[in-house]
Amino acid sequence: MQLKAALVLVASLILTACGGATVVTTSPSPTVTARATPAPLAFPANVAASGKLRVALATGDQGVILKDPVSGEPKGAIIDIARELARRANLTFTLVDFATYPMMVELMKAGSWDVGIIGREPAREADLDFAPPLIDVDFGYLVRPGAAIRSAADVDQPGVRVIVRKGTPPDALLTPSLKSAQLVRIDGLQDIAFEALRAGNGDVLALSRPALAVYLDKLPGSTLLTDRFGVSQFSLVVPKGKADLLLPVRQFSDELRTGDFVAQAIARSGPKGTLPTVR
Repeated sequence: MQLKAALVLVASLILTACGGATVVTTSPSPTVTARATPAPLAFPANVAASGKLRVALATGDQGVILKDPVSGEPKGAIIDIARELARRANLTFTLVDFATYPMMVELMKAGSWDVGIIGREPAREADLDFAPPLIDVDFGYLVRPGAAIRSAADVDQPGVRVIVRKGTPPDALLTPSLKSAQLVRIDGLQDIAFEALRAGNGDVLALSRPALAVYLDKLPGSTLLTDRFGVSQFSLVVPKGKADLLLPVRQFSDELRTGDFVAQAIARSGPKGTLPTVR
């Protein structure tokens, strides 16, 4: 009886210490603390009823979104974020691919996507509502073989031709800041801009650092400068004026910014040259 009473006393003390809750340990490690799963995100009825979340992503952007060498499927931290958003909403992730920002806007007008992920810049706020940024992507320079350019300071010199994609954030950043160098604006995708550098139509290619790291390996003798001339902050977006859609997207972004999901996704899926946005 004394032994039984002692056991009852110990059990009572344990329950008191735990606030009366029943604690179930699913991990053999005593150092792992289980976290409650957040409640599902409440998306508008029309999205929830469809059973899928259509996410607009530019998978053709070299470096920022990678291709799995075996399956060919897109991968990277941005893809991981999009899939996690769909999972949290109890919806099936559906990729809506776009090549350029104008195409993204056309798809939006056609009602072809619900949520997107894209770099933030003032001109895009006319079309989109942005959640808080999640990933920072540096902009840098790739120098053609043989060019005597060793730093960003060497770029803004008379006679230096800087290739940019027309209408992109690097174009917007460099147009007012370069005083002596000549901007060579290219219409089209990143690959077209890279081919212009390879063909000798410019001395420097200005793109995101992850993209330049890809092209560095494709152009022997080229140099990726360590300097950056700007940064793009990637955010979840919704079509302008969709307040009921923006609400759960902002909630999700706020959760990710206070946790370690983005850092873990970058460490796991890449790409290099990206960092979680600092609050």
